[in-house]
Amino acid sequence: MIGEVQPTNNAWERALQPAVIQYKATNGFHAKWAADYEAAVRTTLDTARFASGEPFQTILDTIVA
Repeated sequence: MIGEVQPTNNAWERALQPAVIQYKATNGFHAKWAADYEAAVRTTLDTARFASGEPFQTILDTIVA
């Protein structure tokens, strides 16, 4: 249900796993802008996925705005 508070934050921890794996596999980011970009994209898409289930529409709305 939307708006329901979960007893744990497991869903958000699972959402972080791809970013952590990429960071470890590539030995980190060598440029601050790359790390900032990755964080912004992942945050936007994960929030959209959890809130509405439509990350692609969120991308389109962001580009158009």
